[in-house]
Amino acid sequence: MILRMLCFLTAAVNMGGNAVLGFAHEPIFAWLGVPPPGDPFLFSAVLGFSFAAGVLALVIALRPAEAAPLLVVGIVSKGLFAVLTLAAHVSHGVDWPWLVFAGWDAAFVGVFWLYLIHLQRPELLQLNSGVLVSGSARPRTRKALVLCYSLSGNVGRALGRVKAGLEHGGYECTMTSVVPVERELFRFPFRSVWAFFRIAGRAMFRRPAAIEPLDIPADHDYDLVVVAAQTWMVGIAAPVEALFTDERTRAIFADRDVAIVSLARGLWRRNQAMLASRVQAAGGRLVGAAAHSNPGREPARTLSLFIFLAMGKVGAPRWLGWFLTKQYLGDAALASLEEFGTRLALRPLPGQPAQVVAEAAVQDALDREVDAADGDADEDMVAVPPALTPRPQLAPIPVVSNSVHSSENTARRREEVRA
Repeated sequence: MILRMLCFLTAAVNMGGNAVLGFAHEPIFAWLGVPPPGDPFLFSAVLGFSFAAGVLALVIALRPAEAAPLLVVGIVSKGLFAVLTLAAHVSHGVDWPWLVFAGWDAAFVGVFWLYLIHLQRPELLQLNSGVLVSGSARPRTRKALVLCYSLSGNVGRALGRVKAGLEHGGYECTMTSVVPVERELFRFPFRSVWAFFRIAGRAMFRRPAAIEPLDIPADHDYDLVVVAAQTWMVGIAAPVEALFTDERTRAIFADRDVAIVSLARGLWRRNQAMLASRVQAAGGRLVGAAAHSNPGREPARTLSLFIFLAMGKVGAPRWLGWFLTKQYLGDAALASLEEFGTRLALRPLPGQPAQVVAEAAVQDALDREVDAADGDADEDMVAVPPALTPRPQLAPIPVVSNSVHSSENTARRREEVRA
């Protein structure tokens, strides 16, 4: 909804602003202290081009279902205007209003790009809100495979909490590391600055990294596969992408329920869309998705990332401590991922509609584990997996934006389980 509203905004600004400038540019430029355009024909052409871009944005906002090709045109046109304006400024200088217009169009290159990703994978918006969908018709074995590649440890911490949540829900989990063949290159801290640039260059051109065999047969008995990817150059981390380029590892996902976790220091949408596409191309059934960013605000977050990669440790250099942001997920995000794991364990059975797993179901799973840990539970109650017990509260409920976050009560019960 926000991206669509932004399309309406740029449509109004481009169409209305250029119409006003076309009829009243002389008093406006005089008020701004800007000289009138030297070439009225070129000025009219620029206004017409910008007005047409506004019409394009309006059509995109009004007909989003058919907007994907138009968004590509919008990205190219707005990007072209921004680049040409910047080039003109560098070569002979342009007045400041034109730089403002160029900055506006450059910002909407990013907006259109994000909207294009959203329209190409609309189901991800629903999955990110906490909805889980029924998976494969294969029997539920209550076993999950968690595939983990973690360069700096952020993904490892995240998947550790998803694994804990699955176990709260009655699953037996196996976490398997994805190991690059070039271990000396893909290690952190980097051995040299050159290693970072080699990895970044590969990521730019989407070149997967060869990985060691996982030794997991295609006919494995896991009914759920969880895979996570850190964002590298606005895409999937190269070792994770390699899972989907090798036929032996692609087969792991075939006809299995798959949940994806996307982590980033900011930009995770394209990473998530790519990962979802890879999973479905490999024959997996996408049942759930979660995405989280590191804490902090831009530009401090991005600058802190590159400082962290260069220094190889958190909090260095000390004299920049006031500026640096955290390089690992915060406690709230980790708690949310743990609850995501529990909800995955209680996901709908085949044939059931997509739904948000009710808070009561998560609470019940935690209560069962507390009772089992205390030795007070009835033997039959402990033996029956939670998702196999009839649960009226698992009926579909309205999707709300905070549905994936833990309540204080659930967090408290989770701490009791750990104790």
